[in-house]
Amino acid sequence: MLKHPLRLASLFAIGLNVLSLSLAEPLSVGSPMPQLQAEDQHEKPYGISQDTRYVLVSFDMGPGKQANKYLDEKGADFLPENDAVYVANIHGMPGLIASTFALPKMRKYAHRILVMDEDGLFDDWPQEKGKVTVFTLDEAGNISSIGYWDPKDDAAPF
Repeated sequence: MLKHPLRLASLFAIGLNVLSLSLAEPLSVGSPMPQLQAEDQHEKPYGISQDTRYVLVSFDMGPGKQANKYLDEKGADFLPENDAVYVANIHGMPGLIASTFALPKMRKYAHRILVMDEDGLFDDWPQEKGKVTVFTLDEAGNISSIGYWDPKDDAAPF
């Protein structure tokens, strides 16, 4: 007789989650885009929907700041008019710094930012150092192309 059947069930569930994460395929052309849902910088629900055609993801602070500057200059309507979502990965940033400095600064931008802070979420997402990854999606929500945008160049991301 098991002394702690709930503990065994919990360990089994954790093991299945770890196994499913390790078997996950990296995002690539043809993959379905994950339907990320979280909050924007104003703590309002936001995410990638079926209507989204472009997903811009910044993985590092430097390119993220440059992308925010570019997008802010384009105005609040630039992303929605292009069916685009901008995602900022702030994981790794200490919580106190994020809440005290990063999020208040992000609130000043005209465009919406999907703020993500989940360990391991972007481990299998393609990225290049110093650039923002740009996913182009087809009407079914699958990735049709993957590019890399350097916002320092002042060129359009899509």
